[in-house]
Amino acid sequence: MSYTNPQRAPSETAGAKPTLLLSAVSLLLIVALLALLAPDVMRPDPLAKDAAQSAAPTPDTPIVPTQAPAISVVRAVVDADPVWAAAVPLPFGCQGPAPVVSAVGSHGAVLIGAFVMPAGGGRQAMDSLRSCGHQRTVAGAQARSFSVDGGQVVIWSRGDVLVSVSAPAVDAAVLAATDTRLLGALEGQCASADIAAQDPTRNPTLGQYTPWRIEQQVAVVASGLEVPEAESVATPTELDAPTLPAGVTGPPLPEAVPAPQRPEHPGEQPLTRSYWLPAVDELGPGCGWAFTGATGPQVDPAAVSRQAAAATRDAQTALDAEHAEWAQAATSYLDALPGYQEQLSAWEAYATEVREVAAHWQDQAKSLATYQAAVTTRQTQLDQLASFEADRDAAQKTYEAAVLACTTWQQEVETEQRAPRPDPESTPTPEPDADPSATPPPGPTPAPPEPPLGGCPAPRSAILDQAAPAVAPEPTPPMLWEPES
Repeated sequence: MSYTNPQRAPSETAGAKPTLLLSAVSLLLIVALLALLAPDVMRPDPLAKDAAQSAAPTPDTPIVPTQAPAISVVRAVVDADPVWAAAVPLPFGCQGPAPVVSAVGSHGAVLIGAFVMPAGGGRQAMDSLRSCGHQRTVAGAQARSFSVDGGQVVIWSRGDVLVSVSAPAVDAAVLAATDTRLLGALEGQCASADIAAQDPTRNPTLGQYTPWRIEQQVAVVASGLEVPEAESVATPTELDAPTLPAGVTGPPLPEAVPAPQRPEHPGEQPLTRSYWLPAVDELGPGCGWAFTGATGPQVDPAAVSRQAAAATRDAQTALDAEHAEWAQAATSYLDALPGYQEQLSAWEAYATEVREVAAHWQDQAKSLATYQAAVTTRQTQLDQLASFEADRDAAQKTYEAAVLACTTWQQEVETEQRAPRPDPESTPTPEPDADPSATPPPGPTPAPPEPPLGGCPAPRSAILDQAAPAVAPEPTPPMLWEPES
């Protein structure tokens, strides 16, 4: 597999700025240990060989005492003879973090690496890998997965320790077993594996250093004032002035009463106040200072004590002023409550009477609207009746005229039928030699009379047999309010 070059942390100069102190004796022990482990560099396995070649120590490599818990954790994680000073296995172009101690162990084709970051640097180290590889999880922990020359690499962290598993094909069971070993090794050795505790600003070697502070509280004695809860004091009912409906003249609204202003509640009594107190960072972020055998930032305890005392005084002074202001506001609130309750009672009585008058107005308006609708309906019915009667009278006249016409026609037909007709047999036959012109020809047969245009019997319109439309009785006007005379 091909990796990037290892990243080295610069050495620190004691006294120049807050720093992590390292032991010169420990340096000698590590050098001796590296000499004993030198044959491991010649392992024939390609993955182990690549890791060994990238692990050559340099003079500026931070030294971790051999008795530091980080050393035993690294040994437990790699679960094999370690090859120390290994680089984080990353593809070319990916800048990796700089561990203070690291090692890899070979398990056949699988390489397991453990990389200890400075105190509080675990999360920062993983964040630096976000642009490299792909995201995945290992036993719930966020991890990064890479494809490198010869296989795969998976990296995740617990506390300040990054772990890598490199193999031609990474097996999930190997990842789970490695994570279990890591968690077991950290138990009792790491101050906190929680991500929130991995605050790099607490470590001067990680940049953006901020002096350590802890949250504390100051308190005051309760005033003894019994202030009711804000929810227990009623709010004035909202009231919109009603509008007198058209056609309604009263009754009049009651005499106006001003709406009371609810006193401003003082809120909860301030009995405590939180503040940040300068302190000596004895434990350290992440797995803590002791995990790598380091010490915290060098500070002046006396100066820290003076700053803490000043912060406490300032917080107490601010709380005392806040509490005194609250007591004054609470007293004013309690003094205003009786008058407010009296005004509130008058307002609520007024609001009730206004709503009753408005309801009376609406009842009258509804009755008036019902009456006006009934008047309109009856007028429509009267109009319909008048139209019906006019149409019926016209139809009656038309019918009577048709009946008369049919009667006249029938009489004419009967008269025509009773008229005498000449008998053809009684008509004399003229002599052959007689003059035809001397005998008058018979007259034409009269045509029967034409029936009326509408036919007979006379057609009768349907309206003559229909009932007239109903008309409701005249509605009674509603009883509306009238002023007393």
